[in-house]
Amino acid sequence: MLLDRDQPPPLQEQLLTQLKAAIDSGQLATGTRMPSTRALARILKVSRGVVVGTYDALYADGYITGVVGSGTYVAKHSLDAARKAPVSSRPGPAPAIDLRPDRPSSDCFPLSAWRAAWRTVSYIAPGVAEAPPLGLPELRAAIAGHLLQARGIVLDRHEVVVTSSQDSALRLVLRALGEDPAIALECPALPMARTVAARHGRVSSVPVDDQGLRLDLMPGDWDAAVLTPERNPLLGARLSLERRRALAEDARTRGSLLIEPALGGVLDLDVSPLPPLMSLARSEHAALIGSFGAVLTPALHLGFAVVERGLAEMIAKTYPADYEQPSPLVQLAVGDLLASGGMAAHLTRLAGRHAALWRLVWQALGDLPGTRLLRAGGTATLLLPDEVCAKRVVRALAVQRIHLTELDSYVHPRSPALNGVVIGFGHLGEAVLGTTLRVIRRTVSAARRLE
Repeated sequence: MLLDRDQPPPLQEQLLTQLKAAIDSGQLATGTRMPSTRALARILKVSRGVVVGTYDALYADGYITGVVGSGTYVAKHSLDAARKAPVSSRPGPAPAIDLRPDRPSSDCFPLSAWRAAWRTVSYIAPGVAEAPPLGLPELRAAIAGHLLQARGIVLDRHEVVVTSSQDSALRLVLRALGEDPAIALECPALPMARTVAARHGRVSSVPVDDQGLRLDLMPGDWDAAVLTPERNPLLGARLSLERRRALAEDARTRGSLLIEPALGGVLDLDVSPLPPLMSLARSEHAALIGSFGAVLTPALHLGFAVVERGLAEMIAKTYPADYEQPSPLVQLAVGDLLASGGMAAHLTRLAGRHAALWRLVWQALGDLPGTRLLRAGGTATLLLPDEVCAKRVVRALAVQRIHLTELDSYVHPRSPALNGVVIGFGHLGEAVLGTTLRVIRRTVSAARRLE
């Protein structure tokens, strides 16, 4: 195995490609025991998180079987599938660079704290009864305690509802509001919010400016508003204190619900504090939803909703017939990670990593003529002048196996178009990011000349 730190593909992607090739070719035969993640990391001189992430991907694709740490083996069908595949002597293309927002980074995974959490819960005998409808009390209490310490949110009249993801949390909350609610949705918004809102109600798109949601453009009637007051996930705008107070008062007057998707899972560490909507509005008029996927791994399938007690009871009564609770063991492990302070320490490191990577993004793209560079955590948005077509930039980069998205793809179909590209950078290493940014800069400059 030869890993090149100077090449654009991340180390994990290089290792994954080489291991798949070794298994497909028969170099690693069926039944071969794989080295432990610790041993392979030591041999390759990479972080153990790189190897753990690679093994997770191999397991998901059916290349290996077993449990990491107690024996991992090459799966039987791997070589069989490879033999059926067409043979080519041509070398494959270089691995693609995925710049979609909110990609988790295996290099930054809190492996030591995660292992400690699993050791702790391994001493707890699994329950024989089904998990409580709202989730295990250990995790619910840990989430409540973390929100109190991290954001000053006191959950005296709220309940934490454990879900399988952030989008499932939003679905459950909107379902509990009744049939076809009127939903005000900030624009631009992440696909999760747009898709779920459109399936569960009548959506009105409300634009965002530098002060956050435009309250003067709110619909005349709304039952729920879905917004990110701490920072818009694409433009980075924060809802001003004046608008927070006005929106909370409007929700109380109307009897409506403010729903905040918590970016970064449960906490933003890189912004100065402003009063959260849950503190400004009465308990029955504010809800918070989140996920641990972006800050740990989506493989956990674990999210949460913080809602008023009456709404929590309604959620428990309106679960879809096919709804499944997240794994009790995962709930216990994440609860221990929160209660021990491991999650807070991880988020602090993650914020520092994002800040360092953001400096690279700013140095590479911040002075492009006619553009405006915005930041939202580990995501950057490059607003382009009219003479540079975002679609052309995205297509040109795709040819070079660099995949990012147009800002307009996050905009409601009936809203004015926005010309820009969205760059998720928080999951990349500095070397890969630096190389990728140079290509993006050249491509944007070339697109300007072509117009």
